[in-house]
Amino acid sequence: MMLFSGCADKKNPVTIPDASSPEGIINSKAAQAPTERSTDNNTPESYLVSLLKHDNLKVSEDLISQFFKYYRMNPYELAMLPAFASPEQADWDQFTLYIYMNFVSPRNEAKYENLDDVLTKEKFAKTVNKYFGRINYTDRGSSYLTYDNGVYCIKPGDTMRHGYYRLTNISKDTDGIYTAVFDGLFFGELESSDLYEDATPNIKAIRDAAGTTEAMQKAEFEKTVLDIFLKPNYNQILRMTEKVTIQFTLSGDDTFPFAYKSCKITKY
Repeated sequence: MMLFSGCADKKNPVTIPDASSPEGIINSKAAQAPTERSTDNNTPESYLVSLLKHDNLKVSEDLISQFFKYYRMNPYELAMLPAFASPEQADWDQFTLYIYMNFVSPRNEAKYENLDDVLTKEKFAKTVNKYFGRINYTDRGSSYLTYDNGVYCIKPGDTMRHGYYRLTNISKDTDGIYTAVFDGLFFGELESSDLYEDATPNIKAIRDAAGTTEAMQKAEFEKTVLDIFLKPNYNQILRMTEKVTIQFTLSGDDTFPFAYKSCKITKY
């Protein structure tokens, strides 16, 4: 569970469930913090960017691992990205929720303590620019956010999610636009049980790979999923949830490296 206050009632803060880490999959004490970041100059983000700048760009174990870790450290960046042909055409409801979630994401929490901040229209615009570049839109409310006196506030709800992504294809055109294809793996809140015999096939497969029948802590769970993702037959071991195709350019900012141009999501 994650609690977001922002403009919400301090006595009844908005509760954001971790839909990818239901109780029983991951030890609750270990599920609170995102994957740890490097504290030196060679950050995971900068290493990923360096791999993407390689002349012989192709799917490799390095790229699979780095994209996996990047989207685990930034859990709402891809999982909450709405389907769109161009950012201006994105569904406004989903778009505003995406901006809010990435404004208060664990990455930003660690750097800017945004959980105690207010999403003004200026900060909304700054967050839009980080993920999409400069686009045209009109400030207004949505199904997920209210907008009043230049301030966006989240409404109570439980629509947040994050998952596990496995790169399957990567290319770059002559204009510097990357196209990346991922298989996404998600877990529902009721999908797992502490009892091995009651767990779903995906959970059993992960525990089998880890050599345990018990519920797993976050670090071990994620490492095991990545180990499976590095296998050529990963999608025979695990039943994937969706296919995501994104287009992006490199922003020049290693902390927020991707400016998204399009997103297509297909359920399996």
